[in-house]
Amino acid sequence: MNYLKQNLFVSFLLVLLSGCSLTWTEAIQRGEISNVSFSDNLTVDIAHDLVIIPVSLNGHIYSFLFDTGAPLSISEKLQNEMGYNIISKGHIVDSGKNRKKVKWAKVDTLLIGNTQFTNQTAFVADFDANPILKCLNIDGIVGSNLIRFCNWKINFEKEEITLSDQPVSSSDNTLAVVSYSTDDQFDILLDMQFGGAEVDHLKVDFGSNGSISLPTIAFEALKQDNIIEKTFMEKGVSQSGITGKVNEINREIAFFDSIKSGDLILDSVYVRSGKSGLIGTKIFSRYIVSIDSKQQKLYFNENKSPDKNLDTFGFRIGISTDGLLYIQSVIEGSSAAESSVLPNMRVLEIDSIDFSENPDFCMYMDLIENTPDTLQLVLKDKAGGIINFGLVKEKLIK
Repeated sequence: MNYLKQNLFVSFLLVLLSGCSLTWTEAIQRGEISNVSFSDNLTVDIAHDLVIIPVSLNGHIYSFLFDTGAPLSISEKLQNEMGYNIISKGHIVDSGKNRKKVKWAKVDTLLIGNTQFTNQTAFVADFDANPILKCLNIDGIVGSNLIRFCNWKINFEKEEITLSDQPVSSSDNTLAVVSYSTDDQFDILLDMQFGGAEVDHLKVDFGSNGSISLPTIAFEALKQDNIIEKTFMEKGVSQSGITGKVNEINREIAFFDSIKSGDLILDSVYVRSGKSGLIGTKIFSRYIVSIDSKQQKLYFNENKSPDKNLDTFGFRIGISTDGLLYIQSVIEGSSAAESSVLPNMRVLEIDSIDFSENPDFCMYMDLIENTPDTLQLVLKDKAGGIINFGLVKEKLIK
């Protein structure tokens, strides 16, 4: 089974559809690194399985999302503050297929540790449009067109990241070395084997805190070949993508005992259908991952048990246009579904935190970040009835 590569990104699919003075393909190729020999080790923040890295601009430190699945980006607030030269204008299409106008700016100098990057191309984004991104409080994205200049080592357990010009090599703790390809956006693309079938060019996406997503056509082909036999439906809406627009979802989730990519064997993995083909940090956080940009290889060291990553309450919460918290989607067979939680129910209370008067979505994000094993929900149904639910985080496959 061989599929065309999917130039998609779970949080921000970035495809320039039109330009002005400079095309996207020309702009994205720009940039240099000033250091000849360097190695910087930095302490990072891990929030919701995403890596937040300190970046210095004009002597001030800002918080950037480390993201292999999107180009370098800066917030609108940062652009207004810095006044970078706009070198192109066009449109992006996010992971929900929503189209948005953007500007591309030239960031003259950017420091990560003591390593200096110059003349980098960044798109200007409104990170407040998506409530999840707003809660991360990021100022930008360290993206694929900048990541290509270095080798990187990402250690989730120690909350460290290293960037260096030194080649990566195997050690006694190296579990697997996997070659990858790239596209015009410098995305890292892996081929993966699901049973006896291969799905090509899945994007390595450190900007997604999910597991593995397959394009619907690939997911359906695996079902037809009986590689996927049992699935769980997730129904409702989602709010991924940089535009923050709500999209209806009706996707399937399957469990795999193992999936392969070269020498790498992934045990116990959830795979979902969707519009994109990508691999998120629920996979990569199991390992110390090193990216050798020159040799185009990924190194995986030190395995971590995937068991905790398989547990779920089976629902997603979002915030409505009128600022209220509500259930966005529910997965069949989950604790939420078995307790009759339904999409569109309004969230009034979670674990004695009152969201009826102060529907603070970031407060909910902070609560979930602490990975509780149980939750007590107070919800309002369509008829206005108040219902209490006690949920247990558990595997879909019991």
